[in-house]
Amino acid sequence: MVILVMFINSAVAPGISKLAETANPLQAAMIAVFGWDPNGVGAAIMAAVPAIPLISGALAALYAASRHLYSLSRGGYLPEVLSLTYSKTRTPIISTAVVTIIAGGLAVMGQYVKFPGEDGGHSAKSFESVLVESAVAFAYIGYTADMIVFIKLRYTMSTLPRPYTAPFGVLSALIVIVISLTGLTTGIWTTNIYWITTCIILGLIVILSPYYWRIVRKRMVLTPEKAFIRQHLDYLFRDSKPGGSWEMEQKDRDITNGVFERVWSQ
Repeated sequence: MVILVMFINSAVAPGISKLAETANPLQAAMIAVFGWDPNGVGAAIMAAVPAIPLISGALAALYAASRHLYSLSRGGYLPEVLSLTYSKTRTPIISTAVVTIIAGGLAVMGQYVKFPGEDGGHSAKSFESVLVESAVAFAYIGYTADMIVFIKLRYTMSTLPRPYTAPFGVLSALIVIVISLTGLTTGIWTTNIYWITTCIILGLIVILSPYYWRIVRKRMVLTPEKAFIRQHLDYLFRDSKPGGSWEMEQKDRDITNGVFERVWSQ
């Protein structure tokens, strides 16, 4: 869809700059190329085509977000009430309801909330554009954090067997870090939203770090997923070192085995 809009609209009069101002640029491009009636069947079909990926994407995001809250709650990172499930379908109803309320609130805000533009407030920015810019800034920070973890694991678990090894290893991670920080820095200098989003994320890290160290760590639960990962890593290290094993404490081994016994007995 993006490729179609990019290539078709660039070659259609009055040009990409004008078509970018329309609500449905793909529909406007097709009308300009084929001479369709704006109120005809063809234009209506082209107006409905972008709704298909939007609806499926929204449903997928709702499903993923609710399950993510459920898994965090199950592991002890969030309140336990978010991990409650419906007895018949095993659906995490509380986390699904919370995500739905948040998504609905954002949708309502998108209709009525406007933000001042970059020119001193003379042009308003839509809530959707601010949300997209915030997501991009958050993605830059997330990519940087992922690459830092990748580099750390390359040195702390260098002997761990890997099904796939990055061709350029640490160098590729450093390149991604440079690109991400460059994009974030450029956005901070040119767009206020990037700066605000970065400050919010850093502020949340500073505020929530004591909450994690003092409260969350004491409430963390060894879920079957964590137990599986620990046991799988133990097998990998044991197989990669003849006569050796991963240095897992006996207490953790007993807990892991107990978790598996409870799960398999259900």
